[in-house]
Amino acid sequence: MGKKLDETTGALHDFAHRVFQRATQLTGSEPVFYSNGWYKFTDQTTFLFCRLNGDPTKAKVPPNSVELQAFWNEEWKGHEGVQENPKAFWGNTSAAEVCFLAQPEFIEKAIAFIDAALEFHRRRKKG
Repeated sequence: MGKKLDETTGALHDFAHRVFQRATQLTGSEPVFYSNGWYKFTDQTTFLFCRLNGDPTKAKVPPNSVELQAFWNEEWKGHEGVQENPKAFWGNTSAAEVCFLAQPEFIEKAIAFIDAALEFHRRRKKG
C-alpha cells in the first residue's frame, strides 16, 4: 500500500513533494489521498494518480519508487518508460510509469509524465 506524504522521509519525501508541487502548480488544486494508498490529482476531473512506495510491501511494488498513472490514450505510445496498463482504474486502461529513486533522471521523468498527462487530459476534455 502507498504511503502518505507525511509518512515518507529522505529522498522519497523530497521527490514526492516536488511531484505534488508540480501537479498543484499546473492545476491549482491539492491532491487527495485515498485509503487504497493512491493520491488523486484533479483538473476539474481526475487526470493523474500517484502512489508513494517506501519499504517493500509486496513483490510487485518496488521500494523507494513513485508510481504514476493517467488515463490511457494513443498519444502515450512512444513515451519512453510508459506502459499501457489494462483496467487499472474502474475498468479504464491507464498509462503507467514507475520512477525509481535510484535512477538519476527520476525527477525529470516524473515531471514529464505529469505534464503530458495534464496536456492529454485537457485535449480530451475539449473533445
